[in-house]
Amino acid sequence: METESDIVFGDIVSVVCCSYNNFQFFEDCINSIAMQDYPAIEVIFTDDCSEINAYNDFVERVKARLSGSANISYKLLRNSINQGTVINAANGIKEAKGKIILPLAFDDLFYEKSTIRNIVNFFIDNKAKFVTTKRLNFNEDSEDKQVFSENPSPAEVAILKKDNLSIIEYILTKQNFIGGCNTYFTKELFLQCDFDYRYRLVEDLPFYYKLLMSGEKLFYMETSTILYRTAYQKKVSKGVAKDMVLFYSNLSKDTRLSRKKRRYSKFAKELYIYRNISKKNVFKLLLYPDCMLFKYRYKVKHR
Repeated sequence: METESDIVFGDIVSVVCCSYNNFQFFEDCINSIAMQDYPAIEVIFTDDCSEINAYNDFVERVKARLSGSANISYKLLRNSINQGTVINAANGIKEAKGKIILPLAFDDLFYEKSTIRNIVNFFIDNKAKFVTTKRLNFNEDSEDKQVFSENPSPAEVAILKKDNLSIIEYILTKQNFIGGCNTYFTKELFLQCDFDYRYRLVEDLPFYYKLLMSGEKLFYMETSTILYRTAYQKKVSKGVAKDMVLFYSNLSKDTRLSRKKRRYSKFAKELYIYRNISKKNVFKLLLYPDCMLFKYRYKVKHR
């Protein structure tokens, strides 16, 4: 028997696009939305108080491109003050009418015209609430968007087929491989778990951690859904670095993790600081020889 939360083909799907003075690649992004053949798409544009002239120009281009579309409606939101990515994204999701939420950054593109149709069918066929997919990486300097790599790697796909703690261990030990641009979830699941508002700029990783620790199954859809622009990704900002240090610090205090994983979280925090903030803490890394050895062995094992 179908329930209110069941997803059926033709239900509204919400694409949530967050912006903050990053409109330079907007045309590519919106064109990839406009070409979708799924019959009921809602786009939520949520802006975190961008410079007003650039924002007004953006609004006019949205209206010119999407007004009158047979299968796409849109809504424009704008914060009166800058609140950070976490709150901005949450505002957009809470306004969404769709049962499935598809985050899409302005510098990324849906891969093909059937992308949203394929995602919806996967959610339906697997009764999924939390799905990650394949993404294709291209350099922004490539005029024809030539793909040079893809994620997740074969080793990461193998990890996705294991239990949630194995996924968390991989994220801790190697890297976060659950891409925010190619991971989707139901609005119902979001309302149950929500973002972690202790963070300002990093909304995806703490949210995925909450879902994984709650036991929510992460499905892997072995289909490319996103063209991911890589050269545009800049050096880690101070705000993102601050959030990531807080993330590892919070993990080190999470008693649901083993003592070994909590200790490794402390090491991961110091390693992140060393790589992205200050080399001065190098001696702190020497306090964790067991973690350094574990990281090396894990890296060799999961090449």
